[in-house]
Amino acid sequence: MNSITRRNFLGKAGAISTWGMLAGSASLPAAQRSPWQGGSVENTTFRLVLAPGDGLRNTQIVHVPSGLALADGDYCYSFGRPEFKDSHSLDSADGTRAISLGGPAMGGELEILHEFRLSPDQPWLEEQITLTNQGTQPLELANGRCGFLLPLSLTQGQLSAPWSQFKLTAIPFRRNPGGHRTQYADFSLTQVLTEPYSFERSGPEGHEMIVTPEYAAEAWVWTNGETGFLILKYSQEGMEWSVVDRSSLASGQAALRWGGYGIHRWQPEHGAWLRPGESHRFGVTKLMAFKGGITEGFYAFRQEMTARGHGCPPGFDPPVHWNELYDNRLWWLPGEQQGDPEMRKKYYTLGDMKTEAAKARAIGCEALYQDPGWDTKFASKIWDEARLGPYQAFTTMLRRDFGLKSSLHTPLSGWCDASAYASEMYRMDRFGHRFAWDKRLGFSSSPLSGASRQYIDETARRLKTLARGGAAFFMFDGNGYHGEC
Repeated sequence: MNSITRRNFLGKAGAISTWGMLAGSASLPAAQRSPWQGGSVENTTFRLVLAPGDGLRNTQIVHVPSGLALADGDYCYSFGRPEFKDSHSLDSADGTRAISLGGPAMGGELEILHEFRLSPDQPWLEEQITLTNQGTQPLELANGRCGFLLPLSLTQGQLSAPWSQFKLTAIPFRRNPGGHRTQYADFSLTQVLTEPYSFERSGPEGHEMIVTPEYAAEAWVWTNGETGFLILKYSQEGMEWSVVDRSSLASGQAALRWGGYGIHRWQPEHGAWLRPGESHRFGVTKLMAFKGGITEGFYAFRQEMTARGHGCPPGFDPPVHWNELYDNRLWWLPGEQQGDPEMRKKYYTLGDMKTEAAKARAIGCEALYQDPGWDTKFASKIWDEARLGPYQAFTTMLRRDFGLKSSLHTPLSGWCDASAYASEMYRMDRFGHRFAWDKRLGFSSSPLSGASRQYIDETARRLKTLARGGAAFFMFDGNGYHGEC
């Protein structure tokens, strides 16, 4: 295959419809609505066959250019087959065709709204599911799973062509950031049909092997290197996964299950538990076709994220950084001595930073990035003037003597020396009692409330002071959830 660039891929793929951007967070747009009894809906890429009167038995998705059936069987509902009493088609002004199916399941305790959408001129199909508890008792749906089924036959443990040539690759983390360096999330369909999903994750307490029945990622590239499909899950309402797994059919045959929704490791949390009268709309499952292999699949994912507003602002041009951290003896001290004022005086001086700036200039970097050590206390976001001199003088020196910008490590509320902030910024429990900080538990036990107005205002004030002093780039670390408030 010829090498691909972003420019020539986007030229081949065309623009993605912005209508699909809105589908994950808004209801169906104004459209011409009419009853629909079932049948086939299609565009130039996909043909979708639905039978709402039969609870979506014999559902099909066919990739028109190749003739490949991506789904061919009864749609799978873990909570039982719905009785769709309200089936409509909707034709939008832009040509998007939508099918809306609604009806009860579980003896009327659960109401399901199942929606499908096809672009008139782009290679995508969307699906979305909403569940409502119509009963008088909470519904526990932690094992909830819905999806299209593709029956596949194994001969001596192997698939035959054409599916033997296809594999699934996780996006965006083909290699898990905390996993083993040689472990890649590339899986044959045979593996998905016969093996659990496992990966090794590294952490402060060593290695942990995670094993789940479901293969879960933000999206999956499903390709043989020439013909490819992106199966993407998108939600702004909670952490949600594109789940691919397997289902056993009554015939004894195995089926690849994809799309719909799946509760993976209790996420999305809201969809796993519904109170009486409560609804949850799961994120959009988007199926996109493209030509090519893994690389083109990653470009398709990036294009989709860009179309949904996830990307860098125009003109964003971060400098190339030299991080002084690993050459700094302060970092290698045991425990959390990086926060010890005496150790900072010894190992994080103005002379040390000039030495690091010289390294940055020598290898062609554009900025000196200072990790923990430059501030008065860990993550205080207050420059230690007593030790390093005025910050504006420091940034002027960097620019004049080394041609460098200044970039700073600025962790947020989840990882810091909480004593650098007033206690009125600390979290409170449900009884209104303010948390205290036991420094012996470390910086990751911060009681700060990242959502409090006091913390936000003070953090903004400190960052603005640094910006006025010449800071060119902030790196926001410590943004993980660390407790209710």
